[in-house]
Amino acid sequence: MLLVINSVVHTEILTDTIFQLCNYILMLVSNLSLIEGLKSEENSFKNSKKQSENRLKLCP
Repeated sequence: MLLVINSVVHTEILTDTIFQLCNYILMLVSNLSLIEGLKSEENSFKNSKKQSENRLKLCP
């Protein structure tokens, strides 16, 4: 009886740990995609800034 209770407790702890690990992985992936989105936005801003500077250079 004690062995069954002990294994159930260990199974619950293992399940909770796996669930937390999955949540951390999801948070990491979402943060990485957010960072990639910010990087591409920054690159797009830099490109448009360069284009504006080039247009100003062409103006007499």
